[in-house]
Amino acid sequence: MNGQSTQLTPDGPRDDAATLPNEDWQSIRILNSYRLFIAFALLAAFLADVPTVDFGLSAPLLFYTASAIYLVTAAVFAWIIHRRAPGARTQAYLHLYTDLILLATVTYASGGVGSGLGTLLVVPVAGAGTLLVARHALLAAALGTLLVLGIESVRAIHIDNGVAAWPQAALLGITLFAAALLAAALGRRSAQSAEIARRRTADVQRLSALNERIIQHMEAGILVIDRTGHIALANASAGVLLDEPRSLAGRRLDAVAPGLVAALDVWSRDGHTSPEPLTPTPDSSRRLQVQFTALGEPGTLLSIEDARFIEDQVQQLKLASLGRLTASIAHEIRNPLGAISHSAQLLEESESIPDADRRLTGIMLAHCRRVNDIVESVLELSRQRSGTTSVELSSWLAEFARQYAHDHALPAERFQYAAPAPPLRVHFDGGQLEQIVRNLCDNSLRHGRRTDGESVMVTLSAGGDPDGVPWLEVRDTGDPIDRRQVDEIFEPFFTTSHSGTGLGLFLARELCEANQARLQFVPSETGNCFHIILQAIDERPRQHG
Repeated sequence: MNGQSTQLTPDGPRDDAATLPNEDWQSIRILNSYRLFIAFALLAAFLADVPTVDFGLSAPLLFYTASAIYLVTAAVFAWIIHRRAPGARTQAYLHLYTDLILLATVTYASGGVGSGLGTLLVVPVAGAGTLLVARHALLAAALGTLLVLGIESVRAIHIDNGVAAWPQAALLGITLFAAALLAAALGRRSAQSAEIARRRTADVQRLSALNERIIQHMEAGILVIDRTGHIALANASAGVLLDEPRSLAGRRLDAVAPGLVAALDVWSRDGHTSPEPLTPTPDSSRRLQVQFTALGEPGTLLSIEDARFIEDQVQQLKLASLGRLTASIAHEIRNPLGAISHSAQLLEESESIPDADRRLTGIMLAHCRRVNDIVESVLELSRQRSGTTSVELSSWLAEFARQYAHDHALPAERFQYAAPAPPLRVHFDGGQLEQIVRNLCDNSLRHGRRTDGESVMVTLSAGGDPDGVPWLEVRDTGDPIDRRQVDEIFEPFFTTSHSGTGLGLFLARELCEANQARLQFVPSETGNCFHIILQAIDERPRQHG
């Protein structure tokens, strides 16, 4: 845009063409269209020589010349309005004074105010009231009134020998002032309304941009599904959680995440959300937690979170609670444990006790050290730490089985193991893994029962699934756990034994989760199986370019 343009308001112009509202330019364009129509109509009526029209009665040549100039000028105005140069204020004044002069000329050439053409001045004056401040609109009305009175004065002196349409001229002047005042008032109110609308539009745009930014930067995935099953809105996190790098907007949900469609259908029917994590696609490794919210006409809002992240948060809460628990009981455990250990050491150093009692003190010291190791492991768990970073599963399992069978004097038919043939290294703290497996084996041997009276046999095994995920199992041949108790066996303080504390399986599962592993109970018709899913360490040599 060339030149300086000015925004016209009832309170005054602003000399900034870039901020001029489009509706003001639209008003100028409409007034010029009216100008083109009037100029063309006047010239066409004059050239057609309509008998019932007295256009150009007093001065035909002057009427023709003024009408032609008016038409050409209106066409030029259309071009400069399109260019928006010169500025709006300059154009408004130029258009107004052109209308006043040329319309007054054609009125004079047609016989004065009595011809009725003087009323054409009302529209330009009203337009000035809309586009200019009130004082300029009143100035335009005053100029129009002076021109009308001047026309009648000239006619009265030089043409009609004192006869003039003074009442019509006065009435037309009053009409011009009334039109200017009314248009100014309406323009002021329109400008105020337009300013309020612009401010609210700007506020809505800012809020919309802010909401869009917030939604796009949320960690939770957001999807809005319309009534046809298409994705109307999706943020970046939704694409990450659904493993979909392409844009999701406009695509069908069943083509992107068929697992969510089934959950959405269930929620649509009964309003219930599955508490279990969902898998978006059959081949996806992600587990998602989804919440549904009805939005009415827009459709349904899906809030998607990574189940692993939620589980980590739950784990953090558990560890915080466990930390407070262990901090409160560590002192109570270690004080008597230290006294027992110290007493056993003194007895062991005494020369008066027989060898049998000395062996008993050795057992006492060994178990004191074991209890102390358990306390240390629980404290490590509460601090979210683990010791050794990795374990070679095959050699570890063989050494553990040999030591456990020796400590408990178990015959081979009651305790067996099957280590993986190829070396398999996993992420795990060696001491904590021993505590977990020892606890599981103890549960099977101490609490396992068989209705036929036979002894319970325990089998340790390890390996990897087809996808290369390592696992370790503790399986026994005891009577299967009551299915009604399966959901409770990992809860703290749940036990079926009068002498048990109910913390064994709970601590075993917590230690697994602290090492990025999962402990599961696998139901079996011939016994019980605890399955540990481990995290492998890739030891393949890297290729260097």
